[in-house]
This record gives sequence, structure tokens and C-alpha cells, in this order.
Amino acid sequence: MSFIPRTHFPFPTNTPSWFAGHMSRSLTKLPTVLKDIDLVIEARDARLPLTSINPAFDEVLEESWGKMNMAGPSGWKGKGKEKVVVYTKRDQAEERFEEPLKRAFKKHANQSIFFADTRSDRDVRKVLAHAVDVSKRNFDPLHDMKVLVVGMPNVGKSSLLNALRRVGVRKGKAFQTSSLPGHTRKFTGTVKVHETPPVYVYDMAGIMVPYLGKGEEGMERGLKLGLTSGIKESLFPPEILADYLLYRMNLHPRFTASTSPYPGLPLPSAFTDQTNALEELLTALAKRLGTLMIGGIPDVDAAQRYLLKSFGEGKLGRWTLDDLISDPAAARRTRSISENEGVVEGEDSESPAEPERELGLTAAVDRTVSTYLREEVERRNRRADGIPESLSQEKKKARKSAVEERKKKWEAKMANAGGIAPGSRKTRR
Repeated sequence: MSFIPRTHFPFPTNTPSWFAGHMSRSLTKLPTVLKDIDLVIEARDARLPLTSINPAFDEVLEESWGKMNMAGPSGWKGKGKEKVVVYTKRDQAEERFEEPLKRAFKKHANQSIFFADTRSDRDVRKVLAHAVDVSKRNFDPLHDMKVLVVGMPNVGKSSLLNALRRVGVRKGKAFQTSSLPGHTRKFTGTVKVHETPPVYVYDMAGIMVPYLGKGEEGMERGLKLGLTSGIKESLFPPEILADYLLYRMNLHPRFTASTSPYPGLPLPSAFTDQTNALEELLTALAKRLGTLMIGGIPDVDAAQRYLLKSFGEGKLGRWTLDDLISDPAAARRTRSISENEGVVEGEDSESPAEPERELGLTAAVDRTVSTYLREEVERRNRRADGIPESLSQEKKKARKSAVEERKKKWEAKMANAGGIAPGSRKTRR
């Protein structure tokens, strides 16, 4: 009997949030910092090309620099200032999505996109060359070019800054790095990364989105960030993260088309088929690793840590977690992907719009990015109109409204009775 993967994951009902005090302070300080900044580099995780976007950065940029010039270079007209996006951890994401993402973001958001493995001098040199080019185009040769790197927690900002310094001036690390999110907690600089023209870089705390989203969409976004160490570790039980990873592995072409059930994992030779049961996989993995407790009982907790660490370190292969093909159902049914042609191949499956197999990879990614950006504008407009995004925000708004209503009634009552209204001072005779 052939294996049938789960088509739906039992997401937890409550979506956690993590918007620490230092993040709020950094976001508040950002407009002041931007006055002296010439180039902003937004670092994102290539494994999460959409999930690792924090729209707050563009909102603050517009407030500080004005509307972006959508017709010309990806900058702010007349200001000589630009913003570029660098997708880090390129070596762990699927290469086939790089060009479609570059085209889609340039077309729909006029964003210049780079992909970089910070260990690769070649990749880092391209980013540095762009910064130098911005300086030469817009400023005097003696102008100190100031570059600020922003991004969500643990997307590789500090690693990118150290890499720019390594390539530009052949010097060692200047910024501390950590595998845990939230390590950088304040604005730091000034570090030179290029001599002529002079280019200096600054780092700041990673800033999480205050609200991940409603229902399953928000919860899945949180789980993706949990798997990539982009959110506070304690917010998600490791067994839920491991089960979600297993669910995604069972749907990914890398595993469904392989002759072994889970390439990259050391499993016993007798383990020949995929499974939906996390306990079964962890037991087999623990036996193969030799992580046994007293009495020969498999240590499934140790095996679970090994599984999550293997994904985080890229041992399960290059993997883009975000669904960039706009019909997830078609992606789940996919059994093979043509890397050369960039066209999804598999069983016939039609979405309400066009079949993804006919649409092609580039067009599918274009449509997904376009939809994401449009929805983000709609969310931003709702926030501007004061429409709550979450139940907690609705309750907070309702409480504030109730307090204001009671205050108005009491003021009116005191005024009619000839009493003392709030805010006035009672004079003693």
C-alpha cells in the first residue's frame, strides 16, 4: 500500500506573539537614525522569502524619506538614498526561485534583490559593489557613505555585516553573531567596509512583526519562523515544530521523489517508507543514532533535537519553506520538478484560475508575490483606518472606547450639577 501524506496540519489554536521592548525602542528610534543613512539593506531569510518580510521597515522609510521612486532606480527621488534587499542563507534555499523572485519584486515593488551566502566572497562582493555604486552615483568621492542593515530577528544581519568587512577591508569580525534570535538588542556601528569611496555600516536589533496573522495562516507563519530560529524558542513546543517539519517533508518533492524515505537523515535500513507518525520516525532515528536511555529505550527527545538541528543546519537539503507556487494544492501533488525548464510537472490539477503546470514557475512566483504585496497594502490601509487586526486589538480598542464614553458621561453629569469637571482645580476658600 502506497503512503498517503497528510494534506492538513492540526495547527494550535492560539498564535503567539513576540515583540520585545528592545524591538519597540529600535523601531521608534529608526526615523531619527535614517536621517543620516544613505543606503538601507533589508536582510531576509532566503528560506522564507515572504515570511521574513517586515512591512514596518518600508512604512518607516516612507515616513522618513517620502514615497519611493517607482519609475527609476529603487531609491527615493532627489534624495540620493536607496534601499536594497539581500536574501541571506542562500546556500540553504532552493536556487530555482532566485530569478523569479528578483523579477517579481522588481516588477511589483521596484526592489533590487540580491541572494547571498555570507561565506561566499563572490556573493558578498556583489552587495558591496552595489553600495559603492550608490555612493559614486549620488555623492562626492570624499562623502562618508552610511549603510544601515535592518531585518527580522536572526535573518543573518550581523553575519552579512561581518562578511562585508571581510571582503571590503580584509578585516575580521566586528559584530557579534548568535544562532538564537534577539541577540543584537541595540543600534551599533560605526564600522568601515570600504576605503575609496569610504563606506561605513551600522547594525540594529532584529524587529519582529507585532502580529503574525489570524488563524492557521498566522500560526503557520510562526511555525516557519520557529523552524528557522527566527522567533523566540520557547513560544512553540519542539514536538509541534518537529511534527510540522515532518508534515512538510512528506509533501516536498525532494522526499516524495526520493528512493529513500527521508534523505539526509540516518535511518535504519528497515525504515523504507515515509510516515505521518512523528513518534515512529523519532524512534527509528534514535535507534540509528544510538541515543538510548536506561533499558535500551529510544531517547525520542534527543532524536527530535537532532531532527530540528538537521533542518536548521541545512542537512536535509536546500529548501524554501514558503509556498511560492500560488496553488498550494498543486504543489502538494507535485512529484517532480524540472530544474532546467523551471516548470512544475505532475498530476493534472487545476486551480480556480490557471493550472500551475501551464502557468510556469516564473509566472507562478510572480503571481504569488503580487498577491502578497497587494494584501500587505490592504492590511496597512486597515491599520491606518484604525481597524483592529486581532482579537486582542479589538478588545483593547473596545476597552478604550468604553473608558472614554464613561468619562464623557461623568463630565456631562458634573457640568449639569455644577460640580468640578476632571482636569479642573478645586479652590479652597
